[in-house]
Amino acid sequence: IRLTVRCLLSAAGLAQMFSVDGADVPAAKVVFQGMDAMFHEKKPPWNVWSAWSRGMAPFWGADFVYDFVYPFNKTRGLHAWFRGEHTAYNEAFPDYHSSVMIAAGSDTGVTCTAYHLVHWAGAFAGVPAPPTKPVVRVRDLDFYTIRDGRIAYNWCMIDVVDILQQGGYRVLPPAPLPDEGYPPPSAMDGWPAPDSAFVDSTHTARAAAAFQDMLDELASTAAPAPRPWWAEDFIWYGPAGIGTAKGRAQYDAHFLRPLHTAFTG
Repeated sequence: IRLTVRCLLSAAGLAQMFSVDGADVPAAKVVFQGMDAMFHEKKPPWNVWSAWSRGMAPFWGADFVYDFVYPFNKTRGLHAWFRGEHTAYNEAFPDYHSSVMIAAGSDTGVTCTAYHLVHWAGAFAGVPAPPTKPVVRVRDLDFYTIRDGRIAYNWCMIDVVDILQQGGYRVLPPAPLPDEGYPPPSAMDGWPAPDSAFVDSTHTARAAAAFQDMLDELASTAAPAPRPWWAEDFIWYGPAGIGTAKGRAQYDAHFLRPLHTAFTG
């Protein structure tokens, strides 16, 4: 098992991502794919509540929780999301294009890794758009819980600091490692990966175990040591402020050890 790991992880959101449950496409993934196609391909007008809500309502629970990063608070229900982060994001980044690279799920949960190509045209997170309105690549991670065929919880994470720095706002000291972006998986397992029709179910338990071992390591205060779930040449795409680690030594020195030093107990 070889892991290419991105820095923003959710144990709760990813715990169920490996099981295919005997179906070509897991039930939660079907819901996500339908919602994503409506949101980013059919594109009901993002600023017209009546049309947008008609398109989106079939995929979301009546009281679903939308949980975004700073500076937006959690919201409940479609209208609160529409009036909150949804409108703010589209005003800052009108006509953005989304590319989903990974979509993995079970019958009850799904996660996706994507990036957005945007023109930064309006204020975001209280920061005005740069005068040049530059093209920015937004790193996006989403985790979904599905109940009764609808989305009950969506945790959406983007790298806000990375957006600011691409716009020329240097809010952190220079990263210790080079930033090599947020590329798709190197394996040819479909787009987005994995293509559920070709998932080998015999790999499910092994993949889940390797992932859990990695999470346990994040929580452990023991001295970092070589672990069998890491390939020798693995790449870890860290956030703004850290950068891209290549191999165990860089990962330990610039992420794992500082993490354990900063957050003890």
